[in-house]
Amino acid sequence: MKDHHYPGLLKSEVTIKAKRKGISFFTGYSIHKIINFRDFSFSADDLKRSIFFIPETEVFLQNMMRDKMALFLPDRRIIFFDPDARE
Repeated sequence: MKDHHYPGLLKSEVTIKAKRKGISFFTGYSIHKIINFRDFSFSADDLKRSIFFIPETEVFLQNMMRDKMALFLPDRRIIFFDPDARE
């Protein structure tokens, strides 16, 4: 994933902020570079290569999301999470 050329939409300020916020959130669940969150386990390297998504409209959030943000891991798993909540 790190060698791909992403369209401008994926390099917007919103997505950059979402990635920073997401990485900060999941780093709190890391032990020896392995993140354990709910029933998911993945490496810190996978976290860095992941795509973070945050909806820009309340309608999308309410109708399409299970939580405030989504993490798309390189192995195609999707994790919904709230970066403002700790579990």
